Amino acid sequence: MSKETFALIDEINDKIDNRLKPLEDRVHELQAKGGRILGGNGEGYTLQAKVTEALIKNASQIKALLKGQEHVMQLKVAGNMTIGSNLTGDSIRSYAGTPQRPTNKFHLRNLITTVQTATGNIAYPRTPTTISEGSFSRVAENTEKSQMDYDVLMINQTLQYLAAWVKVSRVMLEDLPFLAAYISQSLIEDYLTAEDQSFFTSLTSVADTGSTSATETIDKILDYVAQVEASGYTASAVILRPSAWVKILKTAPSNYSTPAGVKVSDSGQVMVAGLPVFKSNLVASGKVWVGDFGKAAIAQAEAFNIRTAETGDDFIKNNVTVRAESRADIMIYSPKAFVRGDE
Repeated sequence: MSKETFALIDEINDKIDNRLKPLEDRVHELQAKGGRILGGNGEGYTLQAKVTEALIKNASQIKALLKGQEHVMQLKVAGNMTIGSNLTGDSIRSYAGTPQRPTNKFHLRNLITTVQTATGNIAYPRTPTTISEGSFSRVAENTEKSQMDYDVLMINQTLQYLAAWVKVSRVMLEDLPFLAAYISQSLIEDYLTAEDQSFFTSLTSVADTGSTSATETIDKILDYVAQVEASGYTASAVILRPSAWVKILKTAPSNYSTPAGVKVSDSGQVMVAGLPVFKSNLVASGKVWVGDFGKAAIAQAEAFNIRTAETGDDFIKNNVTVRAESRADIMIYSPKAFVRGDE
C-alpha cells in the first residue's frame, strides 16, 4: 500500500476522532472492560480495527469522495444469516402427496361379472318376454304327452371403445412429481364414471318400471324387491342416491330406531331385508334400482389400459400423449330381473 494511502487513512481517522468523539468514548469503554465483538467465525475484533479494515478496502472510493466525485461505499459487518434477510428469491419446496379429487366408492363392476371375449363382435341370449309354449301335464296311460317349445332371443352387439386422452408437456411432468400418478388416478376414476353412466342407460332401456302405492322410500324398495321376485328372479342388491339412503335411515318408527328389516353393520353398510344397499351419485335423481345383478355381465374384448406415446408433433414440442380406453359393454340377459322405480 502506498504512502499516499496511509496518509489518507490517517486523515480519515483524524476526522473520526474529531467528529465521532462519543463513539470513540464507547469503544474505549468496551476496551476497558475487555469486551470484544465476535465475528461469524467466532474470532474477536475491535470496532476500530474493523473500521480501519473497511477504510483500506474502500481507499479508492474515499479518494474520489475527497475530490468531490460521487461514489458508493458500503461498510458492512457480517451477522446471522436468515431467509428473510439473506435470501433473494424462494427456498426449495418439497411436494407431499397428490391432489385429492372426489371419487365414487361404488361402481357397477363391483356387482356385475366380467366375461372376456375373443372379438368385439358378440352375440348373447336374452330371455324373451314369452319363454315357452305348452306346459307339463299329468296324462293317463297310453295317452299322448304334452308338447312344449322354448323361445330364444339372440342379441348381436358390437363392442365400442370407451376412451379419452390427455396431452401434457414433459416440463410439467418433470416439475410436478405427483402429476403422472394424478393423471392415471383421474383417468381411472373418470373411465369408471363414464362406464357406469353407459351401463345405467342400457339398463334403463329394458328394465321394468317399479310399481308401488307406498309413500316412504323404504316401503317402495320393499315393493320393488317383491316385484323382482314375482318375475322369478332373486334380488341381490339395491342401488340409490345418497339422499335416498339417508331417507331410509331417517324413517324411524320411534326415536333412535330404524324401520323393520333395515340393519346397519359396524362398517356402516346398510342392509334392507338382507340386501346390501349401495350409494351412487350416478343413479338418476329420484330413482332407485333393485335387481338380480347376476342376470347381467360385462363383455370385455380389451381390458382397461393406459398408454403413453409421442404422436403428431409431440416429439418436436416435447409433449406426451396419454390414452386410456377399454372395449367393453354390458350384456343384459334378463330385463325383468331389474326394476327401476321412484324413491
